Amino acid sequence: MTDSAKFIDRTGYKYPEKLDLWEPILITKNEMDEEIARLAELPRPENGRRQSLIVHPRWAELGVGPGLNPGVRVTLEVLKPGEQTAPIRHNSTQVNFCIEGTGHSIVNGKKIEFNEFDVYNFPSMGTYWH
Repeated sequence: MTDSAKFIDRTGYKYPEKLDLWEPILITKNEMDEEIARLAELPRPENGRRQSLIVHPRWAELGVGPGLNPGVRVTLEVLKPGEQTAPIRHNSTQVNFCIEGTGHSIVNGKKIEFNEFDVYNFPSMGTYWH
């Protein structure tokens, strides 16, 4: 594998006349709870991030990466009490939703406290850890 950029030639590409919309899917509470329990049983990885991507069954058709719909990545992440993730940043805005427990994130040096069911976001290219 090389570290160079990849190009996809789209010269003359004709967009489909009809949109191929993905059918809705349901991720149940039971499925979420099972995955949370599975992740919680794993030893802490070096970067502190026990995580699973939640993807649509058709994600691979686009060839742009795993997502719940085109352009949207959903990640389930589990931290145990007292754990911390390694700092990271992304080139997209991130929305966080606390499913269970409490904690805080440090985003560009600012502390954001959260509790169960809180939702918060932070901007692209912001360095953060939980």
